[in-house]
Amino acid sequence: MFHKLFPNARVEDLVEATKETFYMTGVSVLGTFIFGIILGLLLYLTAKEGLWANKALNFIVATIVNISRAIPFIILIFLLFPFTDWLMGTIRGPNAALPALIIGAAPFYGRMVEIALKEVDKGVIEAAKAMGAKTSTIIFKVLLPESMPGIFKHCTNRSNRIHFPIHWRLYFQ
Repeated sequence: MFHKLFPNARVEDLVEATKETFYMTGVSVLGTFIFGIILGLLLYLTAKEGLWANKALNFIVATIVNISRAIPFIILIFLLFPFTDWLMGTIRGPNAALPALIIGAAPFYGRMVEIALKEVDKGVIEAAKAMGAKTSTIIFKVLLPESMPGIFKHCTNRSNRIHFPIHWRLYFQ
């Protein structure tokens, strides 16, 4: 049946392409998660009320995030050709797609992480400061654990872009 519907398609090629898709998706989601958390932490910590309040650094990071969020993905791919060629040694194949996928998604996820970090109760952070916790302790023992529900909520919202409209039944009647 398959060969009648798709006479020019080979099952081996479809299996290989599916493996490559899962590979690119998994690695890019992991890379986006890591770099997004780093960007989100930088945005949150260097903000006006942050632990490392630094207006200049916050402005630079926020500008980079905002500009990279505004670049259409196809243009980003072309802009990253030299970087991808330098990093991966090629501009073709599943490995070459990873830098563009990660760099394209990390700023979006970084903003979501920043939002999740802003949802952490300020009283918990103040309590940690009052007990003499170092900044690294506040980040890894207070901020990140307290914001994990929001961070994972945003991770699943960003990685699950295909969905049905609320009234999907109207389209299938």
